[in-house]
Amino acid sequence: MKFLFGIIFWLIQPLVWLAALRVYGNYRQRIKRERKLFHSAVESDFYEGQHFFQAMIVLGILGSLISLILGLTLPTEWVLLYGIVTAVLLVIAPATTVLPIALTTVIMLANQIFSWFELPTMGLLGQTTQNINSSGVGIVALTTMAIGMLSVIVNRNTAHLSPVVQRNRRNTMVASYKFRELTVVPLVVLVPGDWFTNQHFWPLLTIGNHQFAFLTLPLLIGLSMTVKKMLPVEFFQRLSHSLKLVAGVGIILTGVTIWRPRWWPIMLAVLVIICWLVELRAKMNDNHTDFTNSEVVNGMRVIGIQPNSPAAKMNLQVGDIILEVNNISVTNETEFYRALIENATYCHLKVRDRNDQLKITETAIFVGATHEIGIETFPTNK
Repeated sequence: MKFLFGIIFWLIQPLVWLAALRVYGNYRQRIKRERKLFHSAVESDFYEGQHFFQAMIVLGILGSLISLILGLTLPTEWVLLYGIVTAVLLVIAPATTVLPIALTTVIMLANQIFSWFELPTMGLLGQTTQNINSSGVGIVALTTMAIGMLSVIVNRNTAHLSPVVQRNRRNTMVASYKFRELTVVPLVVLVPGDWFTNQHFWPLLTIGNHQFAFLTLPLLIGLSMTVKKMLPVEFFQRLSHSLKLVAGVGIILTGVTIWRPRWWPIMLAVLVIICWLVELRAKMNDNHTDFTNSEVVNGMRVIGIQPNSPAAKMNLQVGDIILEVNNISVTNETEFYRALIENATYCHLKVRDRNDQLKITETAIFVGATHEIGIETFPTNK
């Protein structure tokens, strides 16, 4: 019965539904943009929603097991405030992983400092924020887990990146790629049981002379970032590896916090700053890459490859320039498909890659399905 109540409590949380609506909005925005550019969606499947629920279930189970094994304890006021702050950020700002955690902690610390000087404090928190000092280790550990979960999401969801086409100052079309992934992980944590002692339906755990309640924290895991010059898959794989290293640093900082509990605000600040610097460095590396994914005169630039299509099996990459199709020179999409019709069951391509190296690739295609080869190029009508 208590387990059923925990599921119902999770489903009625506004943050879960708000995040789900945000994910659906991202999906509709992508489909609308792709249909406007290419007259059809690059991938019509609602993969944003699939990633949302897959990460929710898998990361929720693994994260909760780790949380309970470690005895992750958080202040009740912090958990409630985190839900409010995260909901507001979902509406007014792109989703980020560490920002809600950092902002919630700053508000809690500020409330505590105000109470020391007898200044007006938040009614929601009152004078109970002394619990945050005893749970500082939990907040640092939670941030470490969030960064580790983000690295997993970034690494697993790089195959679905939709091209965004814009014109630069020279009126040349340029393609960029936006990564927009979001989920809410149901993370089971322990909170002081003072608020739940009289609630017999709430599961409680007694450790020594203290009681703790099980509470499901809606942990927001998400990232919104645009790649303009680097190969998108390579960019996000590097970012995922860097985030794993940051999570490793977080484990060390959590150990330092256990050794010196009063240092937890410093350890948390160091961890958040390192995470932001890693993301900033990734953006700077992309901006300083000597490559522009723009349209060309001699050939046809590949700006998108549909998953599970013939093009996906041809060793093509975003940024490649197709020079010839079935030994016929092409410069735009119309000439490309006209050349494919010359041999409707086979596709032979001569390609120049991002490093100006020539390569030959070929594959068989189904009769009458040359329009489904799966290569996206700059639209000729824009």
